[in-house]
Amino acid sequence: APGSSIVDEKDYFELNSVLDGLFGLCNDLFGIIVEEETSQVKGWHRDVRLFHVYDESSTRKHIGSFYLDPFRRLNKNLGCFAVPIQYARDGVSIPTVALSLDIYSPTWDDSPQQMDVTNVVNLFHEFGHVLEHILCDVKLGAFSGAHLVEEDATEAIAQFMEYWLFERG
Repeated sequence: APGSSIVDEKDYFELNSVLDGLFGLCNDLFGIIVEEETSQVKGWHRDVRLFHVYDESSTRKHIGSFYLDPFRRLNKNLGCFAVPIQYARDGVSIPTVALSLDIYSPTWDDSPQQMDVTNVVNLFHEFGHVLEHILCDVKLGAFSGAHLVEEDATEAIAQFMEYWLFERG
């Protein structure tokens, strides 16, 4: 129709806005604070970002970290996954996870990083797996994170995170 405009769903899902919403939800649900490390990040690609997770208590204890590798690129495995890089060990090491997504990179370096609905669902799902590793309270290396959780049970938390996308409140 004349004068009308077609709105793409991606106009509503800019990566940083979605991350802000996800981290706010996790703060409300789990009492954690997620902050991005912006200086001297050494990832395996220039698009990789590093985030630290703190408990919300007055001590703001650093309880874990994760690398976010959001974009598809040549020689990167397709698909979305979360994989532990480092387990908690004897209260010294903190759990660290790599979170890989399959979002098309922006056309230009200064373009918004747009996501479609599937990308948003995948982010929330895989972040559920990140939470399994970071929020686990076991400090014995091989027993920490989701390492020994039954495979079908590990999907419960990831599915739970997805459902928040469709909860209006």
